[in-house]
Amino acid sequence: MHDEAPTTLPPLAAGRHWLAGEVDHQLRDRCAVAGGPIVLGVSGGADSMALLLALAALRHRHRDAGDRLEPVAVHVHHHLRDREADEDAIFVERLGEQLDIPTRIEDIRPTPAAGGLAHAAREARYATLARVAGELRARAVAVAHHADDQLETMIMMLARGAGPRGLAGMAWRRPLAAGVTLVRPLLWATRADCEAYCEACGVSWRNDSSNDRSQRGRLRESVTGPLASMWPSAATRAAVASEALEAAAWAMERVLEQTFGPASRRVWPRDALLDLPPGLVGAGLRRAATDADPAVTRTLGHRQVNAVVTAIRAQDQVPRCFHWPRNMHVEVDTRAVELHTA
Repeated sequence: MHDEAPTTLPPLAAGRHWLAGEVDHQLRDRCAVAGGPIVLGVSGGADSMALLLALAALRHRHRDAGDRLEPVAVHVHHHLRDREADEDAIFVERLGEQLDIPTRIEDIRPTPAAGGLAHAAREARYATLARVAGELRARAVAVAHHADDQLETMIMMLARGAGPRGLAGMAWRRPLAAGVTLVRPLLWATRADCEAYCEACGVSWRNDSSNDRSQRGRLRESVTGPLASMWPSAATRAAVASEALEAAAWAMERVLEQTFGPASRRVWPRDALLDLPPGLVGAGLRRAATDADPAVTRTLGHRQVNAVVTAIRAQDQVPRCFHWPRNMHVEVDTRAVELHTA
């Protein structure tokens, strides 16, 4: 790891490289960011360095006054890795100064909570980015998740038994806080693309040693690394598959609306569900339960939902009652299926 400074501010290569054009296009297209203040989450890794370089270059491109990007780099210091984390903060602040990008170092000290320390750190980090965006009246926070991150996310969601929406992985944009949207303009670029861009600009990056011990780090070593050796374009193809799954989720939600009605509905004619695919019936029941109590998603298992689906499709049509978590139960009789909540 080395810390050379760029020779021009920003380096000429930053604006000429294809990745700058990719970020520009995706910010306006998939992310719907036209211009104005935009907060960048910058950890110091190659991906966030690439995003910072691209935004520094795009800021200098000719744009109408109302369409000019005004990036502000924000490094969230979690105080979890002692000296290494201190050096990350210094590195990001220094490069921000060299690129003439306003840079803020925000200190947080997350403590373990439900979901573990990593989850608490992530929640605190996003809350900090949202707060800074509010202070700056920025309507978007950009982070540097890329295609390799997307592949890892999709594999993790597959292992958790997610439906189409979850299998689609991370969205290009999602609400982060009131009036603030989280955007990911690098989802079609790979980790290697980000590193090559930094190298082309003569800019180095930091490596977080704790990543190797994280869940994603272990997944990278044991799964996605070997996968890439067999299918080198796996990450970029996963990014394309993500869009197809997002479209499938969109279509499925509309079919559910047509067949099950609004999510707040709790009773349905049994005959109307008999000819539907079992997966669709299960999704409709889970949708209603989640609407009644979002916390049920953590404990409502596939076997519990599938037992109700099987009863609905049974030829004997014997009335049955199934108890679900969170004091819910589902009654299936000859005419109707009804979800009862506490």
